[in-house]
Amino acid sequence: MPHSFHQAHGTAFRYIAQEYLTTALLAITPTPILSSKQHEMVDPLSITASVISILRLTETVIHYLLDVKGAGKDRDTILTEITSTHSFLFLLQDKAEKSGTQWDERFFETMKALNGPKGPLEQFKLALEQLAIKLTPVTGLKKLGKALAWPFESKEIKNILSKIERQKSLFLLALQNDHM
Repeated sequence: MPHSFHQAHGTAFRYIAQEYLTTALLAITPTPILSSKQHEMVDPLSITASVISILRLTETVIHYLLDVKGAGKDRDTILTEITSTHSFLFLLQDKAEKSGTQWDERFFETMKALNGPKGPLEQFKLALEQLAIKLTPVTGLKKLGKALAWPFESKEIKNILSKIERQKSLFLLALQNDHM
């Protein structure tokens, strides 16, 4: 049995790294906070890479949610919100990739704002990481005969759900802003 909270979660992250290799590591590793000067130098490719990284983390969390037993309505609600948010992020990624590095000013400013320090992409990523930490499947001998049970309190899920809903609204506004 692990001796500390960090040791237990470190083991979980090592498992993810082994299973999803580099892509999961990129998605789970905290994005460094950029100074406003560094933030101004952000380019379309790095913004697109951030979106792709978060999409991959979203897919990982969705798989974890699907594997949970006995979660009931809370799991279904959070799964629905994450799945719909994933769709909006996918549309943003698609628009970004179709535009290549030649983004118009409006789209660039919108994407830069989404990717800014403590912006919607980072906030959504933090909510996903909060879920991933507790939903990571157990490995080794602990796995024998043990299905992953729902590890969240209702209040905790409401808090995470609220964060996800706020970010989803901002992603939708970003998509609408691009079509005006």
